[in-house]
Amino acid sequence: MKKSERHDLIKRLIKEQKISNQEEFVLMLKARGVDVTQATISRDINELNLSKLTQEDGTFYYTLVNKEEEASKLRLEKLLEQSALKVDLMEKYLAIKTVPGSAVALGILLERALANVLFTSLTTDDKVLLIFKQEATAQLVADTLKEQVNR
Repeated sequence: MKKSERHDLIKRLIKEQKISNQEEFVLMLKARGVDVTQATISRDINELNLSKLTQEDGTFYYTLVNKEEEASKLRLEKLLEQSALKVDLMEKYLAIKTVPGSAVALGILLERALANVLFTSLTTDDKVLLIFKQEATAQLVADTLKEQVNR
C-alpha cells in the first residue's frame, strides 16, 4: 500500500472512531491488511499533523487539525512561553499568573483549546482561572502547562 493510501485510511479511521494511541492504529491497520510498525505510524502522525484532544474523562484521542486550529495552538504556545509566570492547581481550579496585560488573550486561547473539558474560565489583567469539569483533567492540564512554563 502506498503512503498516500495509508494516510487516507488513517484519516478515515480517525473520522469513524476515537483512537487513543499508536498501538491502536497499528492493530486497526493490520486488521485491514496493512502491515505497519509503530515507528511508521509515528511518522504518519507527524506528517498528517494529527493532534490529541482531551475528552471529558481526561483521556485523549487523535484528530485531524485544520490550519486555523494549528495557528491557534501555536499562538497559545507562544503566549504561554512569553507571559505565563506561575501555574497553581487546587482540585478543579487551575490558576495561571501572567505578566500584566496578557491574561485575557491567554484565557481566550485556553478556553478554545480546552472547551470540551472546561466548566468556565475567568480572567483579570494578570491572572487566568480555569475551572474544570473533572479534577483529573485539571491535573493533566496543570502538568502540561507547568512543563511549558518551566522551560
